[in-house]
Order: sequence, then C-alpha cells, then structure tokens
Amino acid sequence: MSETLQSLFDLLEPLYQGHPAWPVERDRIAAAVSAAAGTRSPTLRALDADRAAHPAWFGAPDMVGYSFYVDRFAATLAGLRQRLPWLEALGIRLLHPLPMTLGQSEHSDGGFGWPELGPYNAILSAAAPRVVPPELLAQLAPNGVLIIPVGGEEQELHLIMRDGDSDNFVTQIMEPVKFVPLVSGVDRGLVT
Repeated sequence: MSETLQSLFDLLEPLYQGHPAWPVERDRIAAAVSAAAGTRSPTLRALDADRAAHPAWFGAPDMVGYSFYVDRFAATLAGLRQRLPWLEALGIRLLHPLPMTLGQSEHSDGGFGWPELGPYNAILSAAAPRVVPPELLAQLAPNGVLIIPVGGEEQELHLIMRDGDSDNFVTQIMEPVKFVPLVSGVDRGLVT
C-alpha cells in the first residue's frame, strides 16, 4: 500500500472502523486509488516521486495556491481551462477548484456556515479564522470532519472530528499553513 493511501486510511480508520460497510468501502477506495495511480502519466509520476522525496513542497515559499468556485470564476470547466495560462502568469502553482454551486439567496463571510443545509459530513474551510467558529462545529454531522486553517500570522491546519453525535471534538494539528484570513462582518441579509 502506498504511503499516501496509508495516510488516508490512518485518518479514515478511527471514524469508520466500527461501521459494518467499512471493510468493503476500504477495499473499494484502495482499488480506485490504485487504478487511478496506474493511469498517471510519466510526468505526473515524476512529480509524485519528487513530492514524496521533498514532503515540505506544499509549504515552499513559491507554492502559491488559489481556491475558487469553478462556475463563479470561469463559468464552466472549459472556461477554467482557458484561464489556466493567466493563473500561471500570476505565479499560481496549486489550484483548489471547488464544485459548481447552486444559486444562493444568502451570503456571509463563511464563519457562519450554512446551517439550513446541514448537518455536513465534512466541512473544508479555505480561509483562516483566528479561532474555530463554533457555528461550524455545530453543523457537523455525527462523526463529521472539519478541516480548517486556524491562526493569525502563524497558522496551523486543524483536522477536527466530531465524536459520534456528542458535543465532543478531537482536534489534530496537521501542519503549519498560510491561508487568507476569514474576515467577519459581511452582512448575512438577502442578496437583492
């Protein structure tokens, strides 16, 4: 088993090991990852090897990332492909495209989440609050996971897991990171 796959299972195992379907799902995930790895081009395999040999690649000073909703940034996946040269010219080396979104009648700074659509099995924050917003923790489903950068000038990536359906949470500090701040104060009123 690859080191990456083992790292993934190290995170998933405590959450799902008691579920009766976990052994089957674990095998299905391992097979899907192995099949995908087998189709990677020689260029991507070389990049994989380089990243494995240099695990601090993600935090390198020239590793500038950009996170966005595809439909809001480029309308379509084809539009995103057309904008890649522009992002490359800006020095963006890591893309984190988010899924296409449904029309929203409400907006906020993100710290409130979206409780009307919860609870969520997973929440991924692309901006760093100084402290974890309790509103996001409250929206996690039983055994849900929140991945969020936390801090000011110095930030750490937190993996926070809800313990069953209790109000207890287990936090694992993953690594130092640098994200844009989660700034509060955006009106939660209806968009007109």
